Amino acid sequence: MATALTARRASSTGLVSVLREPGGSDSGSLLDAPVEGLVFNPHNPVERVEVGEAFDELVASIKAVGVLEPLVVCSAAAWGESWPGEPVSAGARWVALAGNRRLAAARAAGVASVPAVVRDDLAGRDTEVLAHENSPRLQLTAVEDARVYERLIAQGMTQAKIAAEMGRSQGHIARRLALLRLPGEVLGLIQSGSLAPSLAYDTVDDDHDVLREAVVLFGDPKGPARGRWHESVSRARSEFRLRAELARSRALADRVGIPFVETADDLERALKVSDTWNRRVSDPAAIKAGKKDGTLVAAPDRRGGIDYYSTVVKPKSSGADSVERRESDVARKARWPFVGALAAWKPSAKVYTEVLTLSAVWQWDLRWGSRKMTRKLRDEFGTPSLNQLWPRSDGDWSLTDPPEADLAQTAWSLLVCALELRVRSVDEEDDDPSVPLYYGLLREVGHTPTEWERRRHGLGVGE
Repeated sequence: MATALTARRASSTGLVSVLREPGGSDSGSLLDAPVEGLVFNPHNPVERVEVGEAFDELVASIKAVGVLEPLVVCSAAAWGESWPGEPVSAGARWVALAGNRRLAAARAAGVASVPAVVRDDLAGRDTEVLAHENSPRLQLTAVEDARVYERLIAQGMTQAKIAAEMGRSQGHIARRLALLRLPGEVLGLIQSGSLAPSLAYDTVDDDHDVLREAVVLFGDPKGPARGRWHESVSRARSEFRLRAELARSRALADRVGIPFVETADDLERALKVSDTWNRRVSDPAAIKAGKKDGTLVAAPDRRGGIDYYSTVVKPKSSGADSVERRESDVARKARWPFVGALAAWKPSAKVYTEVLTLSAVWQWDLRWGSRKMTRKLRDEFGTPSLNQLWPRSDGDWSLTDPPEADLAQTAWSLLVCALELRVRSVDEEDDDPSVPLYYGLLREVGHTPTEWERRRHGLGVGE
């Protein structure tokens, strides 16, 4: 009777294959074990069993009809022999190898004893027993599942053997084990159900600090990557790469003994100008002289190196050069409001495509100068800024614009700024199609070229 009862009840939990192995027949004695003498399996991978509606239903069922499915237990003595370094609490008579949830529910229901099958021969294989009980019921999370497999491997089993006994593929076992290479913060997301194991598996080889940063971005309710794991990891990688580049730049500046500024705003304050590009020094002789007389500052470039800038104010030109510069400045100031109007203008798809194509063919500057100019346009005319396209953490620019900002208009503003800078750098003899294109666009927003602009760029009366 006990044999048939044990086999029938064990089969519903996936334990029958273990109970029928040689040395572990179905003849384990069935008894009513006092609840007060039973303790939970210390190796149970399920972190909390006393939660959820299903547990409450189990407690109600036990109150009504008792525990119908026996626990699998071993004596405290057998446990001590198998795990001498992990003794159970004093006064314990039995250790629940399988059925920890039923034991917890029985305690909550207030019953005095529960049916149990005694299997002292399985005391040293408790993790395997737990795996057979929980996996078929899908009660384990991916992390708990992985910890079961990890313990089975520590006990001498191979991935192939685990896969064969659990009815899983070896690839499944390997992927579960790989999850344990993730930091605890990521495992916590998997445990809570916030992150799918398959998404986490894709990032097991990332640096733990990167993944911890990604967890923060993933959970930030106001962040741009909230709830999107791959985007959070990608942003975290970029942040760490930029920080590493900045650290290398700072270290290089320290080695050559030049003051280092981290951001574009710091550089403008150090040089006391807004157009820092014309203070950049690239000539080796000038760099050597600047180092000697202490008139250089260093700023990070985009490769973990440094760019040199001179703190010396260039003397103003005189004569013809001075007149040319004054006329250029007057023309630029007169044109500037129309640049703002053009940045706010909504171009047709044809115009957008033409401008974008020229920017690629003629390699317009879409980096430092254009980015700074979009910020200046935003401050003066309220046009979309570039912040939401290239967020940075080092203070250069940050994610300050609202998420609903018009990214297409922002990109157009960037192209306008790049076109403005392109035209500024074109010499009289250059045959650059950017020039007539730009002045044609400015004409759309009401700009009329000055005499200097006509002479400089060879514009006709109607251009």
